[in-house]
Amino acid sequence: MTETKNGFNFGSVNDEDESLQSKQGGKFGLNTNCHFSSIDYVDNAGKGNTPGSAVDIHILIGEREYKRRIFNPEEMDELFSMDGKSKVGKEDAGYMEALHRDLKQATGTLTHVVKAAGVSQDLLNQKAVDAKTFAEYAQIAVSLLPSDYKKREIDVFLQWTTFEREDGALVNWHELPKNMKDGYWVTPAMPGNWKEERSSNGIVYINETGEKHKIEKKSSFLSKTYANPIAVEPNNQPLKNLPDSEEKSAW
Repeated sequence: MTETKNGFNFGSVNDEDESLQSKQGGKFGLNTNCHFSSIDYVDNAGKGNTPGSAVDIHILIGEREYKRRIFNPEEMDELFSMDGKSKVGKEDAGYMEALHRDLKQATGTLTHVVKAAGVSQDLLNQKAVDAKTFAEYAQIAVSLLPSDYKKREIDVFLQWTTFEREDGALVNWHELPKNMKDGYWVTPAMPGNWKEERSSNGIVYINETGEKHKIEKKSSFLSKTYANPIAVEPNNQPLKNLPDSEEKSAW
Protein backbone atom coordinates (compact mmCIF):
# COMPACT_ATOMS: atom_id res chain seq x y z
CA MET A 1 0.00 0.00 0.00
CA THR A 2 1.34 3.43 -0.94
CA GLU A 3 2.06 5.70 2.01
CA THR A 4 -0.09 8.84 1.78
CA LYS A 5 0.95 12.30 2.89
CA ASN A 6 -1.35 12.37 5.94
CA GLY A 7 -1.66 8.64 6.62
CA PHE A 8 -5.20 8.38 5.21
CA ASN A 9 -6.04 5.32 3.12
CA PHE A 10 -8.06 6.73 0.22
CA GLY A 11 -8.64 3.25 -1.19
CA SER A 12 -10.48 2.19 1.94
CA VAL A 13 -13.56 4.41 1.39
CA ASN A 14 -16.70 2.76 0.03
CA ASP A 15 -19.84 4.77 -0.71
CA GLU A 16 -21.89 1.92 0.80
CA ASP A 17 -20.31 2.57 4.21
CA GLU A 18 -23.23 3.51 6.50
CA SER A 19 -20.89 5.48 8.78
CA LEU A 20 -20.84 8.19 6.07
CA GLN A 21 -24.50 8.92 6.71
CA SER A 22 -25.75 11.34 9.34
CA LYS A 23 -26.92 9.70 12.53
CA GLN A 24 -30.68 9.67 13.08
CA GLY A 25 -31.64 11.03 16.47
CA GLY A 26 -34.68 12.07 18.41
CA LYS A 27 -37.45 14.58 17.80
CA PHE A 28 -39.13 17.26 19.85
CA GLY A 29 -41.51 15.73 22.36
CA LEU A 30 -41.93 12.12 23.39
CA ASN A 31 -39.39 9.60 22.08
CA THR A 32 -39.86 5.86 22.63
CA ASN A 33 -37.56 2.85 22.37
CA CYS A 34 -34.70 4.74 24.05
CA HIS A 35 -31.97 3.47 26.38
CA PHE A 36 -29.49 4.81 28.89
CA SER A 37 -25.94 4.60 27.58
CA SER A 38 -24.52 5.43 30.99
CA ILE A 39 -25.22 7.14 34.31
CA ASP A 40 -21.94 7.96 36.04
CA TYR A 41 -20.82 9.84 39.12
CA VAL A 42 -17.77 11.95 38.29
CA ASP A 43 -15.39 13.81 40.59
CA ASN A 44 -13.58 15.86 37.94
CA ALA A 45 -16.50 18.01 36.76
CA GLY A 46 -14.72 21.30 37.40
CA LYS A 47 -13.38 23.51 34.62
CA GLY A 48 -10.60 21.75 32.76
CA ASN A 49 -11.39 18.45 34.51
CA THR A 50 -10.49 19.91 37.89
CA PRO A 51 -12.09 18.46 41.06
CA GLY A 52 -15.86 18.80 41.17
CA SER A 53 -18.72 16.36 41.69
CA ALA A 54 -21.53 15.75 39.22
CA VAL A 55 -23.54 13.00 37.55
CA ASP A 56 -23.27 12.47 33.80
CA ILE A 57 -26.34 11.09 32.03
CA HIS A 58 -26.08 9.71 28.49
CA ILE A 59 -29.21 8.55 26.66
CA LEU A 60 -29.33 6.85 23.26
CA ILE A 61 -32.25 7.91 21.06
CA GLY A 62 -32.10 6.32 17.65
CA GLU A 63 -28.44 6.44 16.65
CA ARG A 64 -27.63 9.64 18.52
CA GLU A 65 -26.54 10.09 22.11
CA TYR A 66 -27.90 12.95 24.22
CA LYS A 67 -26.08 14.14 27.32
CA ARG A 68 -26.94 15.97 30.49
CA ARG A 69 -24.72 16.75 33.49
CA ILE A 70 -26.19 17.37 36.94
CA PHE A 71 -23.79 19.64 38.80
CA ASN A 72 -23.41 19.87 42.56
CA PRO A 73 -24.91 23.21 43.74
CA GLU A 74 -22.91 23.01 46.98
CA GLU A 75 -19.70 23.48 45.00
CA MET A 76 -20.81 26.57 43.06
CA ASP A 77 -19.31 29.87 44.19
CA GLU A 78 -22.45 31.77 43.21
CA LEU A 79 -26.11 30.93 42.72
CA PHE A 80 -28.97 32.89 41.24
CA SER A 81 -30.98 34.74 43.86
CA MET A 82 -34.53 33.67 44.60
CA ASP A 83 -35.92 36.38 42.29
CA GLY A 84 -33.46 35.43 39.54
CA LYS A 85 -32.29 39.03 39.09
CA SER A 86 -28.82 38.69 40.59
CA LYS A 87 -26.34 36.20 41.97
CA VAL A 88 -25.52 35.53 45.61
CA GLY A 89 -22.28 34.23 47.08
CA LYS A 90 -21.82 32.01 50.08
CA GLU A 91 -21.51 34.98 52.43
CA ASP A 92 -24.48 36.88 51.01
CA ALA A 93 -27.97 37.12 52.44
CA GLY A 94 -30.32 34.72 50.70
CA TYR A 95 -27.60 32.23 49.77
CA MET A 96 -28.88 29.36 51.92
CA GLU A 97 -32.40 29.74 50.56
CA ALA A 98 -31.06 29.67 47.01
CA LEU A 99 -28.85 26.68 47.83
CA HIS A 100 -31.79 24.69 49.21
CA ARG A 101 -33.82 25.51 46.10
CA ASP A 102 -31.06 24.31 43.79
CA LEU A 103 -30.28 21.24 45.88
CA LYS A 104 -33.94 20.26 45.71
CA GLN A 105 -33.92 20.51 41.91
CA ALA A 106 -30.59 18.69 41.51
CA THR A 107 -31.56 15.91 43.90
CA GLY A 108 -35.05 15.62 42.41
CA THR A 109 -33.64 15.42 38.88
CA LEU A 110 -31.15 12.70 39.79
CA THR A 111 -33.88 10.79 41.63
CA HIS A 112 -36.10 11.06 38.55
CA VAL A 113 -33.33 9.65 36.33
CA VAL A 114 -32.34 6.67 38.48
CA LYS A 115 -35.99 5.74 39.06
CA ALA A 116 -36.46 5.63 35.28
CA ALA A 117 -33.46 3.28 35.22
CA GLY A 118 -35.10 0.89 37.69
CA VAL A 119 -34.23 2.14 41.19
CA SER A 120 -37.23 2.27 43.53
CA GLN A 121 -38.09 5.24 45.75
CA ASP A 122 -38.20 2.92 48.77
CA LEU A 123 -34.64 1.75 48.13
CA LEU A 124 -33.44 5.32 47.68
CA ASN A 125 -35.10 6.36 50.94
CA GLN A 126 -33.52 3.44 52.75
CA LYS A 127 -29.97 3.77 51.44
CA ALA A 128 -29.65 7.56 51.18
CA VAL A 129 -31.15 8.50 54.53
CA ASP A 130 -27.72 9.32 55.99
CA ALA A 131 -26.37 11.28 53.00
CA LYS A 132 -25.02 14.62 54.25
CA THR A 133 -24.03 16.18 50.92
CA PHE A 134 -25.22 16.07 47.33
CA ALA A 135 -22.00 14.25 46.39
CA GLU A 136 -22.79 11.52 48.91
CA TYR A 137 -26.37 11.22 47.69
CA ALA A 138 -25.22 11.07 44.06
CA GLN A 139 -22.76 8.28 44.73
CA ILE A 140 -25.39 6.28 46.60
CA ALA A 141 -28.03 6.79 43.91
CA VAL A 142 -25.69 5.72 41.10
CA SER A 143 -24.51 2.69 43.10
CA LEU A 144 -28.10 1.41 43.27
CA LEU A 145 -28.55 1.16 39.50
CA PRO A 146 -29.54 -2.38 38.44
CA SER A 147 -26.92 -4.24 36.43
CA ASP A 148 -29.19 -4.37 33.37
CA TYR A 149 -30.32 -0.72 33.38
CA LYS A 150 -28.74 -0.04 29.97
CA LYS A 151 -30.92 -2.74 28.41
CA ARG A 152 -34.21 -1.41 29.79
CA GLU A 153 -36.34 0.65 27.42
CA ILE A 154 -37.21 4.17 28.48
CA ASP A 155 -39.39 6.98 27.15
CA VAL A 156 -37.71 10.39 26.87
CA PHE A 157 -38.89 13.95 26.22
CA LEU A 158 -36.64 16.22 24.16
CA GLN A 159 -37.04 19.99 24.08
CA TRP A 160 -35.73 22.68 21.74
CA THR A 161 -32.50 24.55 22.32
CA THR A 162 -30.44 26.91 20.18
CA PHE A 163 -26.66 27.11 19.96
CA GLU A 164 -24.13 29.06 17.93
CA ARG A 165 -21.80 27.15 15.64
CA GLU A 166 -18.16 28.08 15.14
CA ASP A 167 -19.12 29.91 11.94
CA GLY A 168 -21.58 32.05 13.88
CA ALA A 169 -24.74 30.41 12.54
CA LEU A 170 -27.55 29.79 15.01
CA VAL A 171 -28.86 26.24 14.91
CA ASN A 172 -31.97 24.75 16.49
CA TRP A 173 -31.31 21.44 18.23
CA HIS A 174 -32.87 19.02 20.69
CA GLU A 175 -31.72 18.52 24.26
CA LEU A 176 -32.60 16.69 27.45
CA PRO A 177 -34.28 18.92 30.05
CA LYS A 178 -31.92 19.96 32.82
CA ASN A 179 -34.31 19.82 35.77
CA MET A 180 -37.84 19.02 36.91
CA LYS A 181 -39.39 22.47 36.51
CA ASP A 182 -41.50 21.35 33.56
CA GLY A 183 -42.34 17.94 34.97
CA TYR A 184 -41.37 14.39 34.06
CA TRP A 185 -39.01 13.93 31.11
CA VAL A 186 -37.81 10.32 31.38
CA THR A 187 -39.73 7.24 32.49
CA PRO A 188 -39.59 3.47 32.13
CA ALA A 189 -41.14 2.59 28.77
CA MET A 190 -44.93 2.64 28.80
CA PRO A 191 -46.66 0.32 26.28
CA GLY A 192 -48.64 1.75 23.40
CA ASN A 193 -48.47 3.95 20.33
CA TRP A 194 -48.45 7.51 21.61
CA LYS A 195 -50.08 10.45 19.88
CA GLU A 196 -49.33 14.03 20.86
CA GLU A 197 -52.28 16.24 21.73
CA ARG A 198 -51.48 19.93 22.12
CA SER A 199 -53.92 22.54 23.40
CA SER A 200 -53.91 25.76 25.38
CA ASN A 201 -53.67 23.53 28.45
CA GLY A 202 -50.32 22.05 27.40
CA ILE A 203 -49.07 18.84 25.78
CA VAL A 204 -50.21 15.32 26.59
CA TYR A 205 -49.60 11.93 24.96
CA ILE A 206 -52.45 9.44 24.56
CA ASN A 207 -52.16 5.82 23.39
CA GLU A 208 -54.66 3.67 21.47
CA THR A 209 -56.41 2.59 24.69
CA GLY A 210 -56.92 6.18 25.86
CA GLU A 211 -54.22 5.98 28.53
CA LYS A 212 -52.29 9.20 29.23
CA HIS A 213 -48.51 9.07 29.42
CA LYS A 214 -46.76 10.17 32.62
CA ILE A 215 -44.75 12.65 30.56
CA GLU A 216 -46.84 15.76 29.92
CA LYS A 217 -46.28 19.52 29.79
CA LYS A 218 -48.42 22.25 31.30
CA SER A 219 -49.59 25.40 29.54
CA SER A 220 -46.69 27.42 31.00
CA PHE A 221 -44.25 25.27 29.01
CA LEU A 222 -45.78 26.32 25.69
CA SER A 223 -44.59 29.92 26.06
CA LYS A 224 -40.95 28.95 26.61
CA THR A 225 -38.28 28.66 23.95
CA TYR A 226 -37.98 25.00 24.95
CA ALA A 227 -41.30 24.45 23.16
CA ASN A 228 -40.61 26.73 20.21
CA PRO A 229 -37.61 26.64 17.87
CA ILE A 230 -36.18 30.12 17.40
CA ALA A 231 -36.71 31.53 13.90
CA VAL A 232 -33.44 32.60 12.28
CA GLU A 233 -33.09 35.33 9.66
CA PRO A 234 -30.90 34.81 6.54
CA ASN A 235 -28.06 36.71 8.25
CA ASN A 236 -28.24 34.13 11.08
CA GLN A 237 -29.48 36.67 13.62
CA PRO A 238 -32.43 35.61 15.80
CA LEU A 239 -35.71 37.34 15.07
CA LYS A 240 -36.95 39.84 17.65
CA ASN A 241 -40.05 39.59 19.86
CA LEU A 242 -39.91 35.82 20.19
CA PRO A 243 -41.08 34.10 23.39
CA ASP A 244 -38.14 34.02 25.77
CA SER A 245 -37.26 31.25 28.21
CA GLU A 246 -38.44 31.89 31.73
CA GLU A 247 -35.34 30.18 33.12
CA LYS A 248 -33.63 32.53 35.56
CA SER A 249 -31.88 30.08 37.86
CA ALA A 250 -29.00 27.70 37.33
CA TRP A 251 -31.68 25.14 38.11
